[in-house]
Amino acid sequence: MFYSSQGALATLDPIDLDKPGLFTKVAGASVSTAYHVGFAYFMLGRYTDATRHFNQSLVFVNRHKVAATRPYSLDLLLKKQEQMYALCAMSVILGGNGSSNGGVSVSCAARLLEEGVAGSLREKHGDDMSRMAQGVVSAFDEAFSFACPKFVTPGGPPSTVSDTAGDDASAAGGGANYNEEAYRRELKKFIAEVSSREKLPTLRSLLKLYTSISVPKLADLMEISVEELREQLEVLRKKSHVTQWSSGASALSGELVSVTDLDVTVAGDAIKTSDVAAPRGNGEYFLRHIAKQNTLMEDLAPAKALVYKGKLPGQTA
Repeated sequence: MFYSSQGALATLDPIDLDKPGLFTKVAGASVSTAYHVGFAYFMLGRYTDATRHFNQSLVFVNRHKVAATRPYSLDLLLKKQEQMYALCAMSVILGGNGSSNGGVSVSCAARLLEEGVAGSLREKHGDDMSRMAQGVVSAFDEAFSFACPKFVTPGGPPSTVSDTAGDDASAAGGGANYNEEAYRRELKKFIAEVSSREKLPTLRSLLKLYTSISVPKLADLMEISVEELREQLEVLRKKSHVTQWSSGASALSGELVSVTDLDVTVAGDAIKTSDVAAPRGNGEYFLRHIAKQNTLMEDLAPAKALVYKGKLPGQTA
């Protein structure tokens, strides 16, 4: 999925995904593009970029679903909306480096969400996100199975030579199973990625209790070997940074950014930790509300001005 996701994003290089274009004038095209772009980022492990695209599309759907004139179009939008909420829930947890309390507000990826989207996400997937934050793999399995698109493979089903009706039925059954092969393969890869993080919530919660601790002592607290603990510390270090798009024509461009609120340094058998203060988002808060006001003004522009035809106080005929 890594190379297919890269290819999908590279295909969209001629389109500036962050500016209004021809594809944004059709609700279905806009939502479908954001969903598949977000999913490609999600499978590449770029959870902040995935969250950004899901958020933009969810805001768009929330604004336009009531105005949809075709019932079948509304049903498709609502289905994609629910799928994006599920993907967004996973992105918030994975993009927050396995935050131990599952709160939407503490995740690095969650800070990209608009207030209305964040509120709906808590309402729809609050319990699921708490399970995900605790490292429950089945919660990710259920969400991924519901929210993922239909996968296809570049090759056709294996050719089968059969001379009897029974063999034909068997071949048809084999073809049907082959149709599920791509989905099972991608699910297996994703679950393997999630399983590698399974012990991170426990590790993070223990590290937050200490500013300095030895590797053997922490291994005893986690009831694992020293070698396994060092592997988990390396996993924690790698998962503390993700590639994030900042500017540029290509959707694949980006730079490494930190998504953790805990700085961990390992020197020999000594582990030192310190909290990382989250950047103040005052500027983003005001910019987001200015953009929201501009959108409301654009929606109200076609409306006719109200004309008061009554009498003002003290006015005579």
